[in-house]
Amino acid sequence: EKFIFLLTTRAGELSINLATADIVVLYDNDWNLQADLQAMDRAHRIGQKKQVYVFQFITEGSVEERMLERAAQKLRLNQLVIQNGRMKSMSFLLLGIVAS
Repeated sequence: EKFIFLLTTRAGELSINLATADIVVLYDNDWNLQADLQAMDRAHRIGQKKQVYVFQFITEGSVEERMLERAAQKLRLNQLVIQNGRMKSMSFLLLGIVAS
């Protein structure tokens, strides 16, 4: 027996726990990649015992494909900036410990 729970990305990103879901299908990708990531993460919660598979439907050569590529670039840049910022603050803290 299969159970299907259908909701939009915006609804799926907010206050819902889908720890029993093992397949996530994003058919309405959001312009904000963080919203899609949050919706995907709803199935990766504490208590999840299965491997989770995520599928996205994207039309090749479409605006949506370019939008997703741009969003992925922004996400990589964001991760680099955050990681770089953490490394600088950690270096500062370590220097403070060594100096005291």
